[in-house]
Amino acid sequence: MPPTERVQTYLELLGTIPPDLMTSSHGLALQYDPTCSVIRMLMDNALPGKRVFYFAPVSRNGRTSWQIGFEVLGEEMPYGEIEAIMMMLAVIESLGLSEYRVSLAPPGYEGRIVERTELDASWLDSLGPLISLLGEKAIIGGVFPVSMEYYRRVRFLIYTRGAGIPIGAGGRYDGAIPGLLGTGGYLDLEILGRMICLP
Repeated sequence: MPPTERVQTYLELLGTIPPDLMTSSHGLALQYDPTCSVIRMLMDNALPGKRVFYFAPVSRNGRTSWQIGFEVLGEEMPYGEIEAIMMMLAVIESLGLSEYRVSLAPPGYEGRIVERTELDASWLDSLGPLISLLGEKAIIGGVFPVSMEYYRRVRFLIYTRGAGIPIGAGGRYDGAIPGLLGTGGYLDLEILGRMICLP
């Protein structure tokens, strides 16, 4: 994953230039959102396949942190979500963290927590296999950051006991460019590091 990206990429995909984007006079910026770079590489025919794993520095709000991320391209819901989320959970569990929850929110379910039975029938049909797979670790709804608005359909956050803030996040970004089916997510390595160092 490149440590820099064209400012124009963020403008085209996010619809605006983020106010905390760290730019140069050459039209480049420090990496702000690796998913945008993945989509740009797809547009440039520079991706070797439809599964992307990355390890990258991300610079936001004046600080740089490291992420690992997974992008699944070309898969319908819920198969893209299942693949991306289960890869992320495999990493978390390999670090000995088992007390986690996955907050899932289709459009219209942000800002509140609902029971599975309260989901609209179409969303229940779409997300049912993923919810069943997660079992008691699934939460429907939740509060999601403004920075996640470009996820056009389902969004998700991953929490673990003791962190206080999400250790990972992601969602579906279908239509970011014409014809695209895409789901991605990332884990914050700084937060994960703190969690595995707890007594």
